[in-house]
Amino acid sequence: MSPWLTAVAVLAVAAGAGPRAVRVPRAPRDRSRLERWVTHRAGAADLPHLGQRPLVLWSASALAGSLPLVVLGPAPLTVAWLVIGCSGPPLVVLVRGDRRHQMLGRQLPALVDGVSRQLRVGRSLPQALTELRRDTQPPLDRDLAEIVRRVGQGRLLADELSRWADRYDDLSDLRLVVTALTLGQRTGGAHAVALDSVARALRDRRAVAGELHALTAQARASASVVAAAPIGFAAGLWALGLSPAVDWDRPVVMAALALGLVLDAVGLWWMRRLTRPRW
Repeated sequence: MSPWLTAVAVLAVAAGAGPRAVRVPRAPRDRSRLERWVTHRAGAADLPHLGQRPLVLWSASALAGSLPLVVLGPAPLTVAWLVIGCSGPPLVVLVRGDRRHQMLGRQLPALVDGVSRQLRVGRSLPQALTELRRDTQPPLDRDLAEIVRRVGQGRLLADELSRWADRYDDLSDLRLVVTALTLGQRTGGAHAVALDSVARALRDRRAVAGELHALTAQARASASVVAAAPIGFAAGLWALGLSPAVDWDRPVVMAALALGLVLDAVGLWWMRRLTRPRW
């Protein structure tokens, strides 16, 4: 064997027998701002079946909506299907709005009353939340179960309640409840009496919000009719065979049709948002 081959063999054996570098696994890539926003909106709309990756399902819906356009070519139905596939999931989330927040807001007065009763019989605040968790309905039961589980692992109750309020940052009623619970736990005093006052304030606010919702019902219905009128008129003409003689194969026509549907959906969302009572 030549000296060069001998040296290469020795180096190869030494490299294989020597200590290997430890590979440190990389941290998972943080989700983008868009993905975090979509996940937050899906959670607020009470759509837990979307999972933690709703952006993937949104992309799959857009891909499914584009298949008829690719296979069958440009036509009114294929363009409409493309628009539905791309804008359908976000529109569902936006139309549902803050469904989870609203459900939780309706459960807060009963939660505060239950905590007040548990404190009066001598239980601590963690024990009261544990007892109430068994009798609550979604979505409050999942939140209480998560808080009780984390507290059982040794975490501070005040920190978990604050994290709970941060998760619903636009729900002022929850922030009021968390403040009352944590302040009473830290300072003591007549904690149950203070919680009774908070429960009455929450019910008064819910009554005012319900009245505002009833007063704006006609405006929301008018917005829905105005948004549905162009689509209904075009569908009626198409069913009667009175559709305009348009060259649907032209990209400009397809783009105008898609833009009109998107703008109509955006207008519906914007009008409903303007007539939605918010604190």
